Amino acid sequence: MSQTVSQQGLLLPGLDGTNPLGFLAALGTLRVLSLQKPGVKLAWQLAGGTWRPVIFGVQTALPDLGAELYAAIQTLDHSAWSIDKRLPFSAKLLRQHAQEAARSASYSCRQKADILASFGVEYLEDNKGAFEKTDLCMVRAGDSAGQGLTAYAKRILETTTADELQRALAQTWLSADNQCALRWDPAEDKPYALQWINPSKVGALSEKGANCLALFGMVCFPVLPGLEGAETTGFGLRRPKQSSLTWPIWRPALSLAVVTSLLACPELQKELPDPSRLNPLGVAAVFRCDRIMTSTYYANFTPSRRVA
Repeated sequence: MSQTVSQQGLLLPGLDGTNPLGFLAALGTLRVLSLQKPGVKLAWQLAGGTWRPVIFGVQTALPDLGAELYAAIQTLDHSAWSIDKRLPFSAKLLRQHAQEAARSASYSCRQKADILASFGVEYLEDNKGAFEKTDLCMVRAGDSAGQGLTAYAKRILETTTADELQRALAQTWLSADNQCALRWDPAEDKPYALQWINPSKVGALSEKGANCLALFGMVCFPVLPGLEGAETTGFGLRRPKQSSLTWPIWRPALSLAVVTSLLACPELQKELPDPSRLNPLGVAAVFRCDRIMTSTYYANFTPSRRVA
């Protein structure tokens, strides 16, 4: 029996909403499709023992969705990822590009401006003149080749294939791809003693297609100036060397604009979010994971826990 799109939407069985990488990849899928056509929406439903995303407003069968996303990604503006190889970079440089992007942005075309807003806050600088970056930057600012999140993202965006996107959306993840781990999947945190190989030689393994889509999901978490420095949307409950990412799971089909607003709901950042305040918004569950430093240079997410 062929897989077709029904009025119930298109279920994406490869993405797990309780996994931060899976959640980011679902948001990325929504974002890429929304930039191509109006009316695309995202909901969640229980399937296969966890929360899976359901896409509405597409006329593509599941086996063809990876190819559609791949084609759409090729048309989008990725220039923000080429400004510098490191993240963070010069606050002055970010300010210059942000001003240019803001001047050229419109309601229907603001891709670069939105990406830059997810990088960090340009007027908050460290002692080297670099801006305060997003909490979603989990890799080192610059490796031995001087490369950081922006260079890694550029490589992922340029090399991810339609088949890799399709595998992330529709199949159980094997997490066997190298040079693509952005430390957003808790499974990427594998202690040296628990591996058969030397991880310093191959790096963390991950799901390339999921990381590619998650880069677009990252744009849904802009960084704003706060009383204690830069604050990344979705992050709170800060402790020394640790913060927590909290995200909602919702049942009604929501557009990208509504989802972006929901991610910033203050109730989510309470120690125990109140379901009676979130249920009227369509929120069925809330998950949280901690951002912990696993080495001098790298952070990782812990496995998520349900908090509401």
